[in-house]
Amino acid sequence: MNLDKIFSMFSDATEATKTKYTENIESFHNHPAFYLGIFHKLINREDDITLQIIVQNLNVDEETQENIKEMSTFLTFTQAFSYLSALNIHHPEHLEYLLTYTNPEFEKAALRALDYFESTEEYEKCSFIKEVLDYTIFSLNKLPSK
Repeated sequence: MNLDKIFSMFSDATEATKTKYTENIESFHNHPAFYLGIFHKLINREDDITLQIIVQNLNVDEETQENIKEMSTFLTFTQAFSYLSALNIHHPEHLEYLLTYTNPEFEKAALRALDYFESTEEYEKCSFIKEVLDYTIFSLNKLPSK
């Protein structure tokens, strides 16, 4: 047992201690799997039922309730797109990962995002999503049929 490691947990040092674990976490945050995973988790977990319950418990008029729902949807899709846009499809590692990525949940989320950004007339975002989706669909089509 290394007592220095135990006592370092209780130190009042302002400098954070780097460990192998924190270095691995940082490398995961820069990987395309992280960007794609967060994108589809945010969009697929957007839960209107929970939001409706919260909004109904507020003492505000119907117009304000609708505005809150619209803002929630806007924030969800915008935040999800910010993760997806961190992908660099011109980077060999990211492109290679996209070509092997096979997650139907991602395709479902990408199609929902396309619909949303098309309805808000944000066609640059639609173009990027479509390009990423084309790479992943290409990889899905390469899979052997069962």
